[in-house]
Amino acid sequence: MSRISGVNKPSSGARLSGMTATRQVPAPSAITGTDRLELSDQARLLGILEDEVEQLPVIDMAKVESLREAIQSGKMPIDRELLAKKIQQFESFLQDIDS
Repeated sequence: MSRISGVNKPSSGARLSGMTATRQVPAPSAITGTDRLELSDQARLLGILEDEVEQLPVIDMAKVESLREAIQSGKMPIDRELLAKKIQQFESFLQDIDS
């Protein structure tokens, strides 16, 4: 996956050791002293989000379509009461997150 604006995510050791976390970048041999690269809070959060997105499972669209067809044709019965209960639980979970 390509990185946003060419910014690579920080190594796990440099990730979030506080809001002022920095990552040392080796200085060219012609420069004496130490150069430092500081990532903004937004860049660090984007790196974390990218990590989480990369760990999500890939959606198998062929399987989704075959399940959709099985449901529509009646080959896969649906317990509507159980489905409604699960949707309510999910909605309740989302409300708890927003609070």
